[in-house]
Parts: sequence; C-alpha cells; structure tokens
Amino acid sequence: MDIKALNDFKLRSDESAPPDFQESATWKILSIEDNNQYQSSLVFTLRGFHVLGKPVELLTAQSILEATEKLRSHKDIAVILLDIVMEEDDSGIKFIQTIREQLNNQESRIIVLTGQPGMAPRDDLLQSFDIDDYCEKSQITGAYLKSIITANVRNFDQIRKLNQARLGLQIIINNTQNLSRLNKIDSFSDQVLEGISELCHATDGGIVCVQKPSGVNENKDVEKRIIAISGPMKNSPEAARSILIEKEFQQMLERAEATGQHQFDGQRTLLYFDDSQLNGNIYIVLVLSRTPISETLATLLQVYCENIKSGLVNVTLFEHLQHLAYRDSDLNIFNRNQLEQEISLMLATKNTTMQLLLVQLKSYDEVKSVFGYAMVIDSLKLIKERIEHTFSDNVCVARASRSVIAVLLPSHHTLTSETVDNIFGRLYPNKTNNCTERRIGVRTVVYPIVDEKGKTADQHLSDAELHLEVAKNKNLNFYPFISELRGEVKKQLLLVDELKEAIAHRQLDVAYQPKFRIDNLELIGFEALARWQKDNGEWVRPDYFISIAEKAGLIESLDTLIFDKICTFNKQLQNIDSTLLLAFNLSIQDLKEDSFISGLIQRYQSASLSNNNFIVEVTETQAMQNFSVIETNLIKLRQHGFKVSIDDFGTGYSSLSHLARLPADILKIDRVFVNEINQQSDTLFLIDTIIRLGKHLKLEVLAEGIETEEQRSTLADLGCELGQGYWYAKPMTPENAIAFIKSKQQ
Repeated sequence: MDIKALNDFKLRSDESAPPDFQESATWKILSIEDNNQYQSSLVFTLRGFHVLGKPVELLTAQSILEATEKLRSHKDIAVILLDIVMEEDDSGIKFIQTIREQLNNQESRIIVLTGQPGMAPRDDLLQSFDIDDYCEKSQITGAYLKSIITANVRNFDQIRKLNQARLGLQIIINNTQNLSRLNKIDSFSDQVLEGISELCHATDGGIVCVQKPSGVNENKDVEKRIIAISGPMKNSPEAARSILIEKEFQQMLERAEATGQHQFDGQRTLLYFDDSQLNGNIYIVLVLSRTPISETLATLLQVYCENIKSGLVNVTLFEHLQHLAYRDSDLNIFNRNQLEQEISLMLATKNTTMQLLLVQLKSYDEVKSVFGYAMVIDSLKLIKERIEHTFSDNVCVARASRSVIAVLLPSHHTLTSETVDNIFGRLYPNKTNNCTERRIGVRTVVYPIVDEKGKTADQHLSDAELHLEVAKNKNLNFYPFISELRGEVKKQLLLVDELKEAIAHRQLDVAYQPKFRIDNLELIGFEALARWQKDNGEWVRPDYFISIAEKAGLIESLDTLIFDKICTFNKQLQNIDSTLLLAFNLSIQDLKEDSFISGLIQRYQSASLSNNNFIVEVTETQAMQNFSVIETNLIKLRQHGFKVSIDDFGTGYSSLSHLARLPADILKIDRVFVNEINQQSDTLFLIDTIIRLGKHLKLEVLAEGIETEEQRSTLADLGCELGQGYWYAKPMTPENAIAFIKSKQQ
C-alpha cells in the first residue's frame, strides 16, 4: 500500500482515552518484515523467550497496512522490530512518524532492522527520528537480539508505568477538586465511586456503606448502611445487599478491621476509612472489577484514598456545623435559625393562617443554679414531649432561646388560658435523690403570624418575644396577642429618649473583663463592655439597651462614644504594657456603613496610640448572613492593624466556604457550650470540633464564660488557647483594670 495513502487515512487519537492499568500476561513484540524467511528466523529465535518473568508474544506484519492494523488492535505492544525498507525505500522511515504522530503511540520502543544500511545511515536516523536502536540484519545474532529486546522491554515497562501514573494522578486531581466542592455524604460518596470507576475501569460497579465500629454481623442492618451504589447494581439494590452479606466480603472486612488497611484481593478492592473518632462511623468502599488490580493501580488508589479521607473529615465537620446551625443539640429539635426560615417560607407562600406559641420555662437561671443544668434540660424536654403529644406531627417545634420553646402551628388550634393550662399545667420533672417533687412553671404567649409588608421573620419572632417580656413583667402565665401591646412599646420609646440623652452627655461607661492564656494564666488583654446606669441609679442590661439603640438608629453614636472611651483607656493600658490586646464589639449596622468604618479608623489614628492592639468582635450569625456586605470593611480594618474575632461561634449559621474566606483572626466559643462542657458529651464533641476547625483555619480560639476550674481544665485538654470568664475575673472599672494589671506585674 502507498504510504501517502496511509497518511491520508485519519486515525483516531488515544490522547483522551482513559489509562489502562491492567498488566498484560505477555510482552508483545511486533515484527514488521516483508522477507518471509527472515520473519521466520525471528519467530524461531524468540520462541519460548521470557523477559522479567513473562513470555514474549511475537506478532508479525508483512506490510505497513497490516502493521497499522496490529498497532491499532494491540495498545500494549512493547517493542517494534521495523524493517526500514518495505513497499518503498522510505516506507519504514515514514512509518516511524505514523506510529508517533498519527497513531499517537509514544510508549512502544522501535528498533530499526535493515539489510541495506546505505539507504538510511545509522547516525542520521537516530538523530532525526524517535527510535531506540539501529541494527544491521547481517550482524544480529540470536543472543544480541534477545539482549536488545530485554533492554527495550524494560524501557517500555518503565515508560508505561510513568504514563499510567501521570494519567492516574490527573484523574485523582480532577476528582479531588470535585470532592472538595461537596459537603453532603451522599453526593460525596457518589463522586468517590465515579472517581474510582474512572481510575479502575470498575465495570461491575461499587458500593459505599457505613457502619458503627462494632462491625457488620447482622444482615438486617445492611440496607441502612448503604449510602451509594454505582454500575450495574445502581438499579438493583438487592444485588448490592447480597454482596455485602457474602462470606468473601465479610472476610475482607474482618482483615481491614484487624489491620486498619485497605484490602486488594483480585477482582475485589475494599477501601476502609475509620472515621469513628470524629463521628462514630466507619466508611467502606467496595469496588468490583473483572480484572485484578495492578501494582501501579493499587499505589494510585492509596494516594486517592488519602484525598478521600481528608474529604470525609471536611464533610463530617460541615454536617456537624450544619447540625449546630439549625438544630438544638440538647433537645434534638430545630433552633432559632431554622424557626426563622420556616416563618420566612410561610410568609413567602402567603400562608397567613399560622400562629406562634411561645412556651417559656420560668425561673430558668434559678432552676439552673439550685438544681443544675441537667434539671433545666429535663424540664425543657418534658415541655417538648407534651407539645409533641398534644399537637400533630406537622407542627414546627424549635428552641427559640435558652428558656423558650416555640411552636409554629395552624390557626385552627384554639389556644386560650384554659387550654394552655390543660396542656402544661401538670408537668413534673423526674425526681432525684437530691430534690423533692417540683412543678414546672411555664409562661406562654400566642402570637398570630400576619403578613405585614416588609416585616421579616426575625421581626415577627421579636414581636412575639416582646409579648413574652410583657407577660413576665406583668407576672402572667398566659398572654395572648392584643393590639394594646403597642402601648407597651411606647414605654420603650421613652427609654430610647433617655438613651439618646445619655449618649449626648457621654453618660455611658465601659467595663473591662480580662482575657487570659488558658495554659499558664498569662493576662493577654481585655474585652470592653458597655454599661449604662440611669440617673435614678437603675442599671439597664447591655443586651437590652444595645438592642434598643439598633432599632432606634442610635447604634453608630453609641459605638462611637464607647470607642472614644476605650481609646482613652488604651493610652493608659499601653503605657503599662503595650502587648495587651483590647477587644470591643461592633454591630452589623456599623460594619455595613463604609463611612462609619472610615471614621473609626480616623479616630484610632488621631488617638496617637503606640500600636494597634484592638480586636473587633462581630457575632457569627451577623457575619455569615451579611458576609458579602461586611467582608470589604473587615478587610479594611485588618489592613489598618485591627484584628477580627468571630463572637458567639457555634450558635449561628456557618458556611465553611465563607468561614474560610472571612477575614478573621480569632474564633470565640459561645458561653452556652462552655456552660455545658462537663455535662453534655455532645457539647464536648462540638467544642472539640470548633477548636480543631479553628486550628485548621489558622485562627486562635477563645472560650468565654469560663466559671469553674473544671471547665478551664477541660478546655485546656482540648487545646483551647485563650479564655475569659468569672473564674478568671469579672468585668471591672477602668481604674480597677489598671490596678489589676499592675498587680499582675508585681
């Protein structure tokens, strides 16, 4: 066949084909020779010849066209013995280019054989073409032929394994990138199977299942363990379940449990991921293939498994944070975030036939102080159980705050003082050896959800809580919604006027609570806390007047006043110890305003401080819900030397992608978790998760609300670096804070 006609024939490129990691049982040698007698001598010489423990299989072709078909049919030819003069004088030379360029075969080693060395000089050919050796037929002996074939088979084997590794690693990189974008175990497992199938050519599919460390011994548990299925079994779960109870699988699993290692057993591969310390689960991936796993592929799978293991950790952390963001771990019901979402959904669908029932545990702090936190939780659980028993399953039950359970239910439920008393009137916590029978006291409010233009779910919930506050002030157990409550709000307006006057006359004060290193009790700084005492001597709770300031548009003026006062204190602080840090809180409204942030930076610069030792604290919920809005201003603050602390971490909504991008330096564990650290194992696990997450993101972790040595010791054991709370010191006046520093230096 004319070589030009062959070159015009477009051959399919294998560049995009998946790598074949299966090892051939023989070394294939292709002899391209138009001399039948010489061809026969080659066949005779190589008969029974072995290289690296495998036999040589000789393929023959008597034309360039036949050779082309052999190369297309056999992708694993190790060595090509090419007669340089075939149909035409330069057919062999041109075919070298065809092999490398059109057939895209870069792996097969080419040995040129010629009986006419003058047609293509050795040196010219070796320099101009991708060949491995040049031999004159008259000088080749059987021993020499075997030696050059052995050498080139070794080269082929090494090149092929390198290419397999390169392509395999590219598959691993691509699939790892896909895994990193997933945060649900189901979709993560599907992607794992997809990646392994691409890597292994697992034509018979795979299974991902989960089990507890106790093992898989009961067939009835198999269905619950399966997370994902691929391949032919995807539409036949029964086939997957039957494989998981086979003796062969059980034996592989027992070996994996005993050694903690992945198992490669012929056509079955079991990948074993022990995640029990993080979430109490062991994940198992079973891969089914019709051909055994090669050594190269087993090595690549080990690499891929390390990426899978890291991905599992991230998925587990994300799911725990999601659980933390939307569920209350003590009562195993929705939390405030999810409640607001349910109300928002109801408003979006114009469903205004719902009402909100708030049930508050009376004397929360007193019960906790006298009987312990466990009694508080037992009481709230009884309230929750009574709600679930009374109302149908389609109501939304959530913990709106530490002492309040909210129920979102249809308006056709008639709730009066009598009906509510019948529901909650006879609640008694479980008796213990240390306490007598005590009736659980509750306070309830019924609030209709009415779609008012521009009113958000948070505002509806706040209005309902306002009713609850009024009921508490009036010492009422039941308080229905009444329009007259607007009059009660007027009382708040009077307080707004008083607050405005207090800000104008700079009558608010600042208290300073020390912060310490947990391990050695070294003083590291203070947190500035706003305080307001009215002219009549009455103290107003900070959370109350700050909330009023935010609603009344006074928050910028309030925060500016507080910042000026702490700048004055900071001068004294730096004169004594310039290494001490000073934290202060900014509201989300402040962080949204570019002008406020610019003004704050100018005030800092005008204060002529020796260095910027300020820490800006912003709550987790506000930071995450307004991420895109405040990110720029947080970056600007950090550029001017301010550090950023995420306050109350663990009680809000955290997106891992946002948290990783958020310009922050410190995570502050909320006091709610610290209070429960030695009472609830789930809380201990969540705190450990937050600390590990902080370290992974290279953030310092501070725990607030430390009140006992036991809490401090537990936090230290978990690796928490910083702490504050009454166990160390209470908030103090500026004068006392300065004296406190000096006493520490003595």
